[in-house]
Amino acid sequence: MLYLLKKEEENMLNFITQKDALKTYSKQKKELKNCPETLKLLESENESNNPYITLARVFRLYNQGATEKHSDWYFYKYLQTLEKKDQYTFSCGEEEITIAIDIFNPFITINKKELINPQWHLIISYYAYIDAVINHNDNIYVKKMKAMPGYKEPKQWGFNCKSLKKWIEEAF
Repeated sequence: MLYLLKKEEENMLNFITQKDALKTYSKQKKELKNCPETLKLLESENESNNPYITLARVFRLYNQGATEKHSDWYFYKYLQTLEKKDQYTFSCGEEEITIAIDIFNPFITINKKELINPQWHLIISYYAYIDAVINHNDNIYVKKMKAMPGYKEPKQWGFNCKSLKKWIEEAF
């Protein structure tokens, strides 16, 4: 038990260290439509090389009333328990960082093409997921999320997605 508590403390400390990144990512310097390299990568992506597209698609299905016994569904349900749906607030120790974002709309249309919104990808499917797992263990849906197929421990702080990395380079 002491080992588990120590691990939780380490995770919390790791999340607190992300506050500078969250502050940076809360204010884009360039809109996505002005990030040509990111757009090129986003347009060439498919679900096999970006699993967040799959998550975005299931969020769309959940918005339409679909349900399933899967960790993504319970993450979605956790997000529904939040007071505001147009922002996400991170508690980083003594400091709160609020980022304006449409929590349930993972797509953006640019040049008549529907693309996964990199800001949603980063803030909701990455940081908010980790926040839920680390900081909201008292939430019934987070508890269920951790017990379902598809649940992944947020073991590292990094992104493997090329379009997301390029967007961070271009937009900030």
